[in-house]
Amino acid sequence: MKKRFSQRDYQRALGDVVFNKEVIGIFGEIFSEYPPEILARMSQETLELLISKLLQRDNVKNIRPILEEEIKDGERTLEQIAHRTFSRLQESRTVPKDKKRVYYKRYQEVWAYCNTFNTIIAKGLFSPSLPLEQIKSGFIPENTFYTELSQAFSNGKLMCEHGDKDVRLERVASAYVYRDSATDEELTRKVKKVMQKTANRYYGNSIKSEVARYKSMEDAVINNILYHTFSSLRSEDEINYTKVYKIFEAIMRENIEIGQLIADPELNSILEEEIENTIPLPYAVIRTRVKQKERKSLKLIQALYNIRSPGQKELEKKFKDLYGLRAVVPTIDDVLKLVNSLRSIVEWEIIEEEDLITHPRPSGYKAYHTIVRIGETSYELQIMTHQMDRDAEKDPNQKHDGSYIEKTKKAINKVVPWQVMRLVERVI
Repeated sequence: MKKRFSQRDYQRALGDVVFNKEVIGIFGEIFSEYPPEILARMSQETLELLISKLLQRDNVKNIRPILEEEIKDGERTLEQIAHRTFSRLQESRTVPKDKKRVYYKRYQEVWAYCNTFNTIIAKGLFSPSLPLEQIKSGFIPENTFYTELSQAFSNGKLMCEHGDKDVRLERVASAYVYRDSATDEELTRKVKKVMQKTANRYYGNSIKSEVARYKSMEDAVINNILYHTFSSLRSEDEINYTKVYKIFEAIMRENIEIGQLIADPELNSILEEEIENTIPLPYAVIRTRVKQKERKSLKLIQALYNIRSPGQKELEKKFKDLYGLRAVVPTIDDVLKLVNSLRSIVEWEIIEEEDLITHPRPSGYKAYHTIVRIGETSYELQIMTHQMDRDAEKDPNQKHDGSYIEKTKKAINKVVPWQVMRLVERVI
């Protein structure tokens, strides 16, 4: 068991320009006065009395406003990095330089958890101004991505095993999506093309009898494919083609698995092919996030005790990704062009690079990681293709879901006294 924390421990967990020096000093003062070997001998009652006493100290009281102000500054800088990254994507021709050709939209990324088991059941994109209480009732399959829809929704309503009251929502990131700047008429034309070709290939000679049951061929295809899952695709008894386009784009990116929508393998395959032939990928998706409270505490403890992740045994465990940005682009060539372009930004100091595309992690995770220092703060940039992003979010070996958090906690519990974990959680 670790008896005391060294300066190196503090540097891994709190240094490397992640936290304010004042925060580092406060933690150093607490653990100098109450080192791990003393904390580990405390009963729960004694520990809670100590924590209550510590939380009354003026310097500890200051941690929350210090962190809140730091995070606000970090979020503002992340937004600037996102816009700077977009301009570099334009320079590398991944995104057209003519801004009129690019439709840009910002979202808030929200995750839905089941409180009972702290497991993630759904991830969704919503208007950035929408409060969480409104999102809960508006969390529908159309807004959902990287999620097993049949498990997350019951009769179109977001549900846990113990009902909808067990659902907890958390804002996780901001997302900027850059698409073709197309009119509703152009989107409608593309959707109709997909549906017509799908209908011709799948229904063949029976198409007339199939259409006779509905108002049009498009209506027939949509009824047989999507209406049972996506309730908002019909507006005043008319097909909402722009919403269908978004669903097709989500299928194209595999944000939504087409197999969840269509039981017939042949129809599944045909529709997927026609979507791929007609619906373009977004030029880029840029996501920015600040680590949430629970993960922040876990990361800090991992770094204090140098608890390394599988496949990283030769490295020190550092807390260096409080602030993160993920840029998702179509091809590996686009990834490399963006990396080279970012290297030339003189206001940024690149302090670390990791090519996980050439040398993937044992889990299969691929991306190009770079950590940049801006002022006195570091930011982790992950650059990857749409395929890599899908794998990172959906592959059980790669994704950081509720089970990942539980595994991390188990690894921590093997070497970290619960008293130390409790103190860190409360102070943070």
